[in-house]
Amino acid sequence: MQVTRDFSHYVREAGEGVQHIDLAVEGVHCAGCMAKIERGLSAIPDVTLARVNLTDRRVALEWKAGTLDPSRVIDRLEELGYKAYPFETASAEVAEVAESRFLLRCLGVAAFATMNVMMLSIPVWSGNISDMLPEQRDFFHWLSALIALPATAYAGQPFFRSAWRALSAKTTNMDVPISIGVILALGMSVVETIHHAEHAYFDAAIMLLTFLLVGRFLDQNMRRRTRAVAGNLAALKAETAAKFVGPDEISHVPVAAIHPGDIVLLRPGERCAVDGTVIEGRSEI
Repeated sequence: MQVTRDFSHYVREAGEGVQHIDLAVEGVHCAGCMAKIERGLSAIPDVTLARVNLTDRRVALEWKAGTLDPSRVIDRLEELGYKAYPFETASAEVAEVAESRFLLRCLGVAAFATMNVMMLSIPVWSGNISDMLPEQRDFFHWLSALIALPATAYAGQPFFRSAWRALSAKTTNMDVPISIGVILALGMSVVETIHHAEHAYFDAAIMLLTFLLVGRFLDQNMRRRTRAVAGNLAALKAETAAKFVGPDEISHVPVAAIHPGDIVLLRPGERCAVDGTVIEGRSEI
């Protein structure tokens, strides 16, 4: 009897005429492993993309639709010395990746604004103990406000949204005092600038956001990596079933690909991966 493997359940369309699959790979430890895998998979005819994520230890592969059996890719990785298995990305993990990218954009905006506002603040600090005119000081303050206010409105979204959700639920979290402090510091700075005061705090507010975003991004990135490792382990232990696809052919498929009416072979000693009715054979379960 012929035995095959069917990984079509993990294949998805990545565009017109292009198919995509994600694989979790064991044994990837360095840039040399990445280059070896990418070169080895790119050498397969009709493969259009082979990209290794060293952090998550995964491979993203794309090829021309209908030209490649995913099991061939897994065999090729085994030839290269790496054990691979299909991976189905969870929706929660996709959301975490998007959140991590958003935090990185916020951090970039805040850091850029901090550098520029600090550059404008140094002349003001020096001028307050020298001969800077009030008009010049106000000019630098307004320039700082022009940079800090829109930058804070964008970069502070992770904290403002969280604080708003907490207040809407009639509770508080750490983001509530952070948001209040940043908003009050900026508001007071605008008022002080309008009244030609010597001191404004645009630099302190945007710098606080930058440092907080560094911590928030590192925390998010660490949790994302932990989830990725857990997802790889779950994929390694994913159950499969031997499905009859013909009179003399059995295909090993993931349990999620078994549908009502399919006939499954349960060998002695195997775990029963699906619920069903015994139609032939005698044994104990």
